[in-house]
Amino acid sequence: MNASKLVLLLVILIILAAGAVYLVQVGPMGIAVVKHEQKITELEKRATTDEAKIDEHEKRIAILESSVKVQGEQLVETRSDLASARTELRAAEKRLGDLDTKVAEGDKERAQLLDDVADLKKKVAALEKDLVKRIEVLEKLNDSKTQR
Repeated sequence: MNASKLVLLLVILIILAAGAVYLVQVGPMGIAVVKHEQKITELEKRATTDEAKIDEHEKRIAILESSVKVQGEQLVETRSDLASARTELRAAEKRLGDLDTKVAEGDKERAQLLDDVADLKKKVAALEKDLVKRIEVLEKLNDSKTQR
């Protein structure tokens, strides 16, 4: 019986030793798994935050693109107005030149045309100034869009 008790004790010791070896190897792995799960959770939170930021940036870009489109349309309209005003100015200046050769006929008409030309020059100057401002705004919007 002594031998069977020793064998039983030896089997129990072998089982305990195997269990200890198992725990020594599996324990750190369990800790590593928990740490990796925490890192995954943290990365998922960061990804969610980054996705929200991306959505916000996409909204801003959409607003900027819309603003650029509106500014572009206004720029085209202003350029058209400027071209029309320049055409009117050239026509008025030509008529003024024609009237200068006929000074005897129309001092009154000449004075009126001088006023029209001055008004058109002011309008052209104002439209040119507006055009320059709109171009600057459009360039700033394009610059801010490309920076993002």
